[in-house]
Amino acid sequence: MMTPAKELKPAAVTYRGAFTDAGRWAGFKPRQGDIIVCTPSKCGTTWTQAIIANLLHGGHGLPAPVPVISPWIDMDTGDAAKIAAGLEAQPGRRVIKTHTPADGFPVWEGVHVVAVYRHPLDVYLSLRQHGMNMKARPDHPMRRPMEESFPDYLNAVFQPDAVDEDTLALLVAHYRHTVALRRLPQLTVLHYADMIADHAGAVAHLAQALDIPASEAALTRVVEATAFGAMKAKASDYVPLADTGFWDADAAFFDRGGTGKWQGQFSAAQLAAYDARMAECVPEEALRHWLEAGGPFVHAAC
Repeated sequence: MMTPAKELKPAAVTYRGAFTDAGRWAGFKPRQGDIIVCTPSKCGTTWTQAIIANLLHGGHGLPAPVPVISPWIDMDTGDAAKIAAGLEAQPGRRVIKTHTPADGFPVWEGVHVVAVYRHPLDVYLSLRQHGMNMKARPDHPMRRPMEESFPDYLNAVFQPDAVDEDTLALLVAHYRHTVALRRLPQLTVLHYADMIADHAGAVAHLAQALDIPASEAALTRVVEATAFGAMKAKASDYVPLADTGFWDADAAFFDRGGTGKWQGQFSAAQLAAYDARMAECVPEEALRHWLEAGGPFVHAAC
């Protein structure tokens, strides 16, 4: 029997957007040992969910697709009561997903948050590809934030009531409000580039950080199951809204994987604009370097 998690701090900010509903957190009944994958969009969310879910199941396969066993908890689609009931029915530890900065939901005793970040230019390109893979739905709320021009992505100002408008400012705000505020007693921070460079190391690191017992054989199974090609080949097991016709191609949700895709994709003027805006948003040089390239984790105060 898992122990309910006691609330230590309430949410500090109410975030809302085209498809984020902060009220849905009220239906979540956390247990000690639960895990929240808390990332900006296109920073390796689904990959991280898949790794953790497979670790929790020993690498022996998952009982249901990742979006079912690891739902986007505050996304304003689907039947909230059904999603809550599905989570309640799961034995043991659960893993859920949110793109909301971590001051937008309570701090619970024994609930671990995993945050992942990625080079902002790779995020932008991945967002564009993500939007292009959606079938033509000009009025769908999930499509609008992903059709921003590059200047909009760079220059927009983050607002808590527009948390779904994916921008450079949101990525930085997510880091500051999730990591730099130091409100979370159990937090693991990863960079997508490091996960790409050492997939097996990332799996082992997550198992250790989350206190998930895993033999070498189990770790190997999880690494194999969450390899880019393996996940793309079984897209229906991992992709949100798979097999519904929402995407032009479910497998294209994963695009090409990798990091550094932005190189050679922007003009000198665009890169100069990016550098200038990045310096405004992230004046701390060490943090700016870490958000772009990863490496040894760097903490910078707000």
